[in-house]
Amino acid sequence: MLLGHVHHSLHRFEDAERIARQLVELRGEWLDHGLLGDALMERGRIDEAAQHYQIMMDVRPGPQAYSRAAHIRWLRGDLNGAVDLMRRAVASVSPRDRESAAWMRTRLGRYLAQQGKSAAAEDMARRATAIIPDFPPALLLQGTLRLAARNCATAIGPLQSAAAANPLPDYQWALLEALESCNQSEQAARVRAALVATGARNDGRTTALFLASQEIDVRAALRLARRELAERADVHSYDAVAWALAVNGEPEAAYQASRSALAEGTVDARILYHAGVIAAQVGRTAEAASLLRRATDIDQMLLPSERARLARENARLVERATTCPETGINPNS
Repeated sequence: MLLGHVHHSLHRFEDAERIARQLVELRGEWLDHGLLGDALMERGRIDEAAQHYQIMMDVRPGPQAYSRAAHIRWLRGDLNGAVDLMRRAVASVSPRDRESAAWMRTRLGRYLAQQGKSAAAEDMARRATAIIPDFPPALLLQGTLRLAARNCATAIGPLQSAAAANPLPDYQWALLEALESCNQSEQAARVRAALVATGARNDGRTTALFLASQEIDVRAALRLARRELAERADVHSYDAVAWALAVNGEPEAAYQASRSALAEGTVDARILYHAGVIAAQVGRTAEAASLLRRATDIDQMLLPSERARLARENARLVERATTCPETGINPNS
């Protein structure tokens, strides 16, 4: 079991799945099904993962099962269902399991943020840090909430603490955006250099998205994204490949990859934003407008540079609709 979780944490999901299947066959405990479901979910096999999570739920209903079921609901576009299940997870987790208690409150906070309930999300982040002071995921949530509210000065502190404790690309990227928003260019340059130097080793998928978004090394971005997809064929990896293909000047291939990123119905601001930009690149203007509008509805989940480009893309489509009515876009919607 420990070895399986080590493989999972190292993103060796095929190895984690192999060990989990051995555990399920040998003893079939609910935690074995949880590990197998986790590996399958990361590999994009949502239906199979849900089956094993259901076994967990049937045998041992509790926070571990509730939180996993919540993620499945979120992946399938059921945000309200995800919130309900995460509330159950938070209510049932033992206070003695401090890390799980803090993590579950943080995850609930992210779902609440997507619902537009920023005050409730901030409260969840505070509750998580009350359990574990300087808990990095909660600090990341605090920082991104403040960035979404355009309070870069108050975002920098928690994001610096989070990135210092967890020097991973998603933490560094958020900190970089906060520093740039506050015109702290020297510190931003140092964070960018660290992300570029170490990101591929720590999290290839997020690094691919960062490199593509910043157009720093688009070939490396595509190489990293494809490598991630080979091991981790979920909607987020398809999105990374689609975005990398788009910035490498391969819009048709990007469009096909973005179809796979949208296949589960996941309501994720970044996936929708990328898919909208790509749809516009291949001339599917009405589809692009719909996707970008959906991304705009939850643009608080994006980083400042992404929100800025999303606004520009929306403005470009509105201008095109005004000058070319045949696009089928209503510029007043």
